Amino acid sequence: MYNTRRYYIMVGLKNLPYACGKRQICMISIIILIIVFILIAIRQVGNVRLQIWQIMLLGALGVLLSGQISPLKAIKSINPDVMFFLFGVFIVGQALESSGYLSHLSYKFFRRARSLDSMVLYILFGNGYAICIFDERYLSHYRDSTCVVTCPEG
Repeated sequence: MYNTRRYYIMVGLKNLPYACGKRQICMISIIILIIVFILIAIRQVGNVRLQIWQIMLLGALGVLLSGQISPLKAIKSINPDVMFFLFGVFIVGQALESSGYLSHLSYKFFRRARSLDSMVLYILFGNGYAICIFDERYLSHYRDSTCVVTCPEG
């Protein structure tokens, strides 16, 4: 049912030699990934405040300089369709934020939440319903686990 080659990282580090070829090379990539995640979470090293794009750029340079991926392979892996899609999403998101519409929507959605627990439930069920509305697999009658939990059968 599931493509097991795509989910090797979920079963643990013992399967990494099969997924990456050499365990040492793959461990360098994982270490760089963990460092990037930690830096994104804290966003500050000493007195230096880092932006997310700077952290990701440092991670990309780390992978390139350590030889994890060649520059030519990195350039070939850029998907223009994804770049145009992300550009459009960021433009629309920034326009919604600048106009104040996102603040209006969040106020409207969360105004009835009286506690942190109810806020978490609003987020959980709101995301579930949004997945049901926007996921094309759900619309074509394939049940996604999130949709089954949070959406009525129909």
